[in-house]
Amino acid sequence: MIMPSPIDMTALAEVCVGAALRAGTATMREFRSPDCRVERKSDGSPVTSADLAAERIILEALALRFPGIPVVSEEAGADSGSIAGAARSTFFLIDPLDGTREFSNGCPEFTVNIALIHGGRPVAGVIYAPAFGEVYVTMPDGGSRWAAISPPEPDAPVPRLAELPLKPMAGPRPPEQSAHLRLLLSPRESDQVSDWVARSGLSIDTRAEIGSSYKFCLIARGDADIYPRFGTTMIWDTAAAQAILEATGGSVLSGSGEPLTYGRTAGDPRNTSFLALAAGLSGAGLMPLRT
Repeated sequence: MIMPSPIDMTALAEVCVGAALRAGTATMREFRSPDCRVERKSDGSPVTSADLAAERIILEALALRFPGIPVVSEEAGADSGSIAGAARSTFFLIDPLDGTREFSNGCPEFTVNIALIHGGRPVAGVIYAPAFGEVYVTMPDGGSRWAAISPPEPDAPVPRLAELPLKPMAGPRPPEQSAHLRLLLSPRESDQVSDWVARSGLSIDTRAEIGSSYKFCLIARGDADIYPRFGTTMIWDTAAAQAILEATGGSVLSGSGEPLTYGRTAGDPRNTSFLALAAGLSGAGLMPLRT
């Protein structure tokens, strides 16, 4: 994948990991706390004080180190005009707390997502799952890595990227095992997924319902194989996860079978339906997903 120039991709990874870790600390301060405020946005989706606190941390870090790169974030500057304007260039795409519904219900499957988009494709990404103490990141020299690291204390120095115990992602499984798939799905999509699996003739060994972009991380780690998504998602929900999964050799395909892209339409933040696949698997022969 072509990286944007003249951005220092090593510095970008370090800044984004540091911002994600600090944002994770902010979310964990309010996770399961009676002081965490939950409100409803105009579209009916939840937003919490943790979303807003995490977003402030990330926006400040990016503005300090990369002031010339536009930012689209779920809670701030995510109107259609700003999305359309940013999509004409290289831009950051942020979800400060992906899985707000899970978070507000006390479930640990929430993440901090930071992506860099260039030419309509996610070229770099960081995901932090603070409740699990796991960070996932694309590397400047290619590939993705993950590390186990707890949210730092608010005033503690954030570990530099080079000091994190990063490990290579698991590789693809042998071809003879590819017929027995481990499937992930989003809550409330069980019937649609079951129908699609039956029509596609897939052999599913295990299936699990999991919230947020953490599903992509499990596929990138080699702990799952396939994730079909029918319901509405937003571009900030998937961008960082797609960058990380694609850097391991996996793929994220739109409902029509093409790679999922960003900035496709004039300011529309909604994704199409999509299919995430582990390295070594192909969407060929599968029934297409439709929105």
